[in-house]
Amino acid sequence: MKRSYGWRGAVAAGALAVLGLGAAPAAADTGWHSVASPFVPGGTLAGVAAMAPGDAWVVGTYYHIGSTVFDHPRPVMQRWTGSGWQGYPLPNGQYDASLDAVAATSRTDAWAAGYTSSAYQIGKNWILHWDGTSWTQVHIAEGDDGAAGTASVDARPGNVWVSFDYHEVFRVSGGSAEKVPLTGPSQEISIARIRVGDGAGTWVAGRHGHWDGQWAYYPDTAQWDGRTWTEHPVNVWPATARATDVLPLGTGDVWAIGQSDDPSGPPFLAHWDGTAWRNVPLPGAGPATLATLAPDGRGGAYASGMTSDVQGAPMILHLDPATGAWSRVDVPQSAGTWNSVLTGLSVAPGGTAMWGVGKSALGTLVMTTG
Repeated sequence: MKRSYGWRGAVAAGALAVLGLGAAPAAADTGWHSVASPFVPGGTLAGVAAMAPGDAWVVGTYYHIGSTVFDHPRPVMQRWTGSGWQGYPLPNGQYDASLDAVAATSRTDAWAAGYTSSAYQIGKNWILHWDGTSWTQVHIAEGDDGAAGTASVDARPGNVWVSFDYHEVFRVSGGSAEKVPLTGPSQEISIARIRVGDGAGTWVAGRHGHWDGQWAYYPDTAQWDGRTWTEHPVNVWPATARATDVLPLGTGDVWAIGQSDDPSGPPFLAHWDGTAWRNVPLPGAGPATLATLAPDGRGGAYASGMTSDVQGAPMILHLDPATGAWSRVDVPQSAGTWNSVLTGLSVAPGGTAMWGVGKSALGTLVMTTG
């Protein structure tokens, strides 16, 4: 089964929207620097889960040397040990499989999601759990396990959610995944990300599409309050935009980023105050794209993506929790960060060490503040 790698694959491949952003002073260097990437021949790193300053999981996809680009995808599951990368065996997925996302609540509790298939089998949704010793497969009920596009996962202790971009959401409990159907207008959202909020419910972000004599689209989010889904369209952006990530920092404190379908269109940033979305001007200098969000462990947040400068370092923005203002972060330029994009960010549970993964002109990219 051939598979669409969704909007994140397009961003990593360089299909990036650009915008001339208003000039703003850059934030002080927060210690972001690149580290050696795992060997991923012909592949990509799609997700990262930080556990400590010197400890993180990365996931993605690579292709066996000698195979064609779309033959035999193999999953990447690597852990940084402080001095190098260590691989781990995976159940039922060493071949014809891909991992899109990973999240961790501790060194003994991590979750990953993607898909697995073979030449003789229709693709299957794939959810994995790390218990501190090994990765095991999470049970998905028959009929709910058909491959449903690019995966996203987020987790808090005892509260684990997984989404697949063709409108599917699962809550994981007790070694199995229970489908939580999107309802009402929310069921038309093609999901880019799922996020678990501290006291703010679970949110999904993506693009709403419905047929009314012709296809109509708009950027959209939805919130799960424990009982039902409530749609919150990002109506301060053009209908041609899609929400690519959402970050609930607390009740009435939710951020979203988005991109336009127009290759020359802008990235977007918006804030939800519990009642309505408000468009927020983007800081920084020069054209850019935004791909992902993550909390910073101090009450603020990071957003990352790419500048259009072919020798530019990744675009990183920081939200100061004291002022509520976003600013551009200085990132050291090096050969390893030329023409690069960070499409995954993560903060260590209970800490402030940040990790990011993406793609550069030289291949895969891993960065950290640890």
